[in-house]
Amino acid sequence: MLNSGSTSFVDHAQALRAELALSQGRIAEAVAIVEEIETSDAPPGGYHFAIPEMTVAKILLRHGSEYSLARAERMLEGLATFYESTHNRIHQIQVLALQALLAAARGDAAAGAEKLAKAIVLAQPGGIIRLFVDLGPELSPLLNRIEVDANGLRYIGRILAAFPKGSQAVAGVSGPSTTFADNHRHLIETLSGREQEVLTCLAKNLSNKEIAATLFISPGTVKRHTHSIYGKLAVHGRIEAVAKAQGLGLLAR
Repeated sequence: MLNSGSTSFVDHAQALRAELALSQGRIAEAVAIVEEIETSDAPPGGYHFAIPEMTVAKILLRHGSEYSLARAERMLEGLATFYESTHNRIHQIQVLALQALLAAARGDAAAGAEKLAKAIVLAQPGGIIRLFVDLGPELSPLLNRIEVDANGLRYIGRILAAFPKGSQAVAGVSGPSTTFADNHRHLIETLSGREQEVLTCLAKNLSNKEIAATLFISPGTVKRHTHSIYGKLAVHGRIEAVAKAQGLGLLAR
């Protein structure tokens, strides 16, 4: 590339190198690579396999120092303005998701969930899944904080289900000192066999009394199981539980 005198793709090639290093856990190497990348607040269009500016922001975020986070924040603000002005929806979604991670890294889960909610609104009509999964399981606690309708919960459930098993983060955003590696724990506790049975009954729209009669348990026991299910799925009621469980693949739709 350099020998031919063509340098237009050098930053994109470097971005791909950095993405590979990041995916393999070689953070220091990824940071060193992005230091060599020239960035702009107005990236040229047409290069969708690797956006250098997006990669730089992602790796600065992953590095996690206050200097890196401040630099990532400035970059993402510039990219947000640019992609809004050019009506590039897919990259608007990615920037919003990265801004959500930035807020969470600074300990502001509410602001992170607000940014991610905007990304979800933009992404849901297209059923976008891979973009969120590629940003890592650190998004999962924020996804569980978003207040959406039943269709939105099904969509969020589909995103959560797409994260590699065992790599999901717990449903609660930790403080700013928590590293990304600290969050690689299971998102949702496994439902017990009885809880799965109760969930199936909830999907059939049975009342607590009807569930109790069906499963030969007391209504009080049904109530305890439903509250446990809501806690594990990070929802507030039976409609939300059923919708999210459907998205997660825990129930047939």
